[in-house]
Amino acid sequence: MLSDISFRLRSLLRRTRVESELDDELRFHFEQQVEKYLRSGLTHHEAVRRARLLTGGMDQVKEECRDARGVRLMDNLLQDIRYALRMLRKSPLFTLVAVLTLALGVGANTAIFSLVNAVLLRSLPFPEPDRLVRIYFNNPGTGLRGVLYSVPELSDLRNRAGVFEYVAGTERGSIDLTGGAEAQRLEMVTSSPNYFSMLGAAPQIGRLFGPQDFTPGFAPSAVISDSLWRRNLGGNPNVLGRAIRLDNDLYTIAGVLPPGFRNPGRASAHDVDVWLASGFMADSDPKPTRSARSFPSALGRLKPGMALQQAQARLTAMATEIRRDFPADYPPEGKWTIEIQPLQEDMVGKIRPMLLVLQGAVILIVFIVSLNIANLLLARTSGRQQEMAMRSALGRAAAAWCVRCSPNPFFCLSWAGPPGLLWQSPR
Repeated sequence: MLSDISFRLRSLLRRTRVESELDDELRFHFEQQVEKYLRSGLTHHEAVRRARLLTGGMDQVKEECRDARGVRLMDNLLQDIRYALRMLRKSPLFTLVAVLTLALGVGANTAIFSLVNAVLLRSLPFPEPDRLVRIYFNNPGTGLRGVLYSVPELSDLRNRAGVFEYVAGTERGSIDLTGGAEAQRLEMVTSSPNYFSMLGAAPQIGRLFGPQDFTPGFAPSAVISDSLWRRNLGGNPNVLGRAIRLDNDLYTIAGVLPPGFRNPGRASAHDVDVWLASGFMADSDPKPTRSARSFPSALGRLKPGMALQQAQARLTAMATEIRRDFPADYPPEGKWTIEIQPLQEDMVGKIRPMLLVLQGAVILIVFIVSLNIANLLLARTSGRQQEMAMRSALGRAAAAWCVRCSPNPFFCLSWAGPPGLLWQSPR
C-alpha cells in the first residue's frame, strides 16, 4: 500500500524520470523476448514480429501499467483541474460570482454545523457522560420546577434512592478575590466534596476535593481553574498550599484543574474560576430540617446499568413515600416530586430546536447555492454549442479515417498528440 502511494507521488512529481524508467523496463522485457525467439532459431525480423504480437503495443502496455498503479486516474484528475482553472481564468466575472456564491453557502453551513456539533452532537468531556443527570425538585401542583431543596432531601438521594453512584449538591455564584492591588470578581461554584469524583475529573497539579474536605460549613481548601492560575499566579507550580483571600476569608489552594475542564452548566459570560467544598450546613445547626430549603442545584451519576426511565420511576416512588412520611413538610397541593434529566440535554435547554431549525435553513441555502451555480453553468454551456458541434464533427471524421486506413489486422492507427500526428502500434 505504501509503495503504491509512493509510486503515485513520484509519478506526479517526477513524471519524466518515472516515464523513462517505465520505458527502460518495457524495452528490457521486449528485448528479452526477442532474444528468446532468436535462440529458438527464428530470424531477427520474425522474432521481433512475434515479440510484438506477444507483448502488444508499448503504449498500450504503458497505459495498463498506469491504470494498475492508479497513475492514469491521478493524471486525468490533474488534467481536469488544469482545464478547469484555465476556463475559470478565461471568465473572471463568472468565476467571481461562482466563488462568492459557494463561499456564502459553504461558510454559513460550516459555521452553523460547528455550533450544532459542539452543542448537540459532541458528548460532554467526562467519563461515561450518559450517566450524568441534573436533579430537579418540583412542585407540579403549583406549576413550579426546580425549587430549592434541603440537606435531608439531598441525603435521601444518596442513601434512600438506590439509583445513584454519586450525588453532589452545587451552587454557582460570584465571590471577591482580595489581597491584591485591587479586588477581582470571580465566578465560583460551591459543591459537595465528591463533586469532582462524580465527574471523573483529574487535577493538573495538586489534588481535588475528597472525603478530607467534608465539613458542615466551608472546607478551608479551594480548587482553581487553569485560567486563574495562569492569569493571577503566573502558572507557578509551587502555588499549592498558598493562601488566597475570598470575601475576606482565607482558603488554601489544594489543586489546579487542567485547561480543558469546563464546569457542566449552562453557558455564561465567564467560566468558573474557583471551586469551594461545603457540607451545605451551618456550623451552628445541630440537625438540619426538611423545611430549611436553601440549595438550588444537584447533580448525580447513575449506577452502572441503571436506565434513565428505571431511575426516574424509582425516584417518583420515593418522593411519594417521603410526602407520606413527612406530611407537614410537603403540602399535598404542591405534589412535591423529584425529576432527573440527562446533563447534556439540560445544558442545551431550549436551544436545541432553534439550532436544528437554523441548521435546516442553512442546508436549504446550500441547495439554493448549488442550483444557482448549476444554472450559471448551463447558461455558460449554451454559448458553446457551436464549439461542441465542431469538436463532435472532428471526432467522427478522425474515427472514420482510422477505420479506412487500417487494412492490416495486426496494426491499428490511433489518434494522439497534436492534429495530424499518427502513431502505429501493434494490436
